[in-house]
Amino acid sequence: MTRNPNVAGRSLLMLMTVVALGPFDRLRAGLQGTSATSQAPTFSSRVDIVRIDVSVRRNGRAVRGLTAEDFEVYDNGVRQRISFVRSEETPIDLVLALDMSDSLRGPGLAQLRAASARLVQMLKAGDSGALIAFTDLVTIRSPFTENVAALSSALELPAAGPDTALIDAAYAAMVLADSASDRPVVVVFSDGVDTASFLNPSFVLDTAKQTGPAVFAVVTPQAGLGGFLDDLVRLTGGRRVGVTSLDDLADTFVTILENSKERYLLGYTPTGVAATGWHELKVSVRGGAEVHARPGYLARP
Repeated sequence: MTRNPNVAGRSLLMLMTVVALGPFDRLRAGLQGTSATSQAPTFSSRVDIVRIDVSVRRNGRAVRGLTAEDFEVYDNGVRQRISFVRSEETPIDLVLALDMSDSLRGPGLAQLRAASARLVQMLKAGDSGALIAFTDLVTIRSPFTENVAALSSALELPAAGPDTALIDAAYAAMVLADSASDRPVVVVFSDGVDTASFLNPSFVLDTAKQTGPAVFAVVTPQAGLGGFLDDLVRLTGGRRVGVTSLDDLADTFVTILENSKERYLLGYTPTGVAATGWHELKVSVRGGAEVHARPGYLARP
């Protein structure tokens, strides 16, 4: 969506605060003055370019080989001139946010680590990955790196905590992903109900309107916050995927990554529209197809 250097810089500064202070509960210090329970963060209203991560499928299969002439993008009803279209060749910047609370002790945690390791091994040259683990605390296990071995090692670090801070983890993952330079993708996994977050869900959803990553939520039937997760993936152009068993987790992760690489990244400089406020997006392709993208973005003064 927006690739404003000021937005990315603010996001990166906040994540530097997280890294420096350690567990995510210390992020309260970085949020002082923003009234995190009731206000969205303040971003620059200047939008240099809008980037939209778009899925195009026909009869259940990805449509390949499209160019800028095949797409139509409307920003608040005004047709925009597409400046670039990128597809498979665009590297992926993957953020994994994994629930490692006590409900996954033993075999469940082993399955989660194995599924995540398989996903990490599928990253190709030029791709990068980052890892966030959350229990009642949210911790950045690894910042973005192309070192697959380092990511795999970070997965094996011990985790312990009785509670689940899913909302806080989703926020941290989006902010970290928004600092990426290529195509950011967030995959959040949880098997439980949020019991520990201090951020207000509306604050996190407001952030989702202003940041670029597509968020994919992978959850078990026991996971709560259906409304929050559904809103989160809708606002970012991602999807919510349910798994009935952790045995399905690895294949689900792989499918998300493969589908992400089949998506298109569109870019345009907004013209003929207001600089601030909510911008409704409509994306279509010539000849018709199922197009899935975020519904809009929020530019704030």
